[in-house]
Amino acid sequence: MNRSILSVVAGAATLLAACSAAPPQPAPEPFFTAPVVDVRGNERAGEYWETKFAWGRYRPTMVPSDREPCWFAKIDFIIDSNGNVFNPEIVEIRPDERFARDALRMLAMNEYTPAETNPDRVPVHSTVTLEIKVQGHSCDPE
Repeated sequence: MNRSILSVVAGAATLLAACSAAPPQPAPEPFFTAPVVDVRGNERAGEYWETKFAWGRYRPTMVPSDREPCWFAKIDFIIDSNGNVFNPEIVEIRPDERFARDALRMLAMNEYTPAETNPDRVPVHSTVTLEIKVQGHSCDPE
């Protein structure tokens, strides 16, 4: 009898906790202090935003092997005036789409802070190339 009462109490507590949990927050809207500057295809992105990547938090779902020693993704995206990433789009990927999820997760882990040369926090449209490879291998196309 006591076990069934405890089960009911535990179940009720779980239900109440689930009901009282905060609803999911909507994704933030991009914020722009100026028109977006296109820096794709050149090295000017560093003039606007500095990138910090939290390597310790990244855990790939798959890893390259000797059979497929290099995984490569080129991603277009916008950095808004708050340093948030919006509209990521994979424009090139190798060896195939299996790497897409990890590539987008890697991009999301980047933290962008305005460079000293960007006090106005000008947003940019940028491109990044992400690679995961077996040590000693190159990601250059053959």
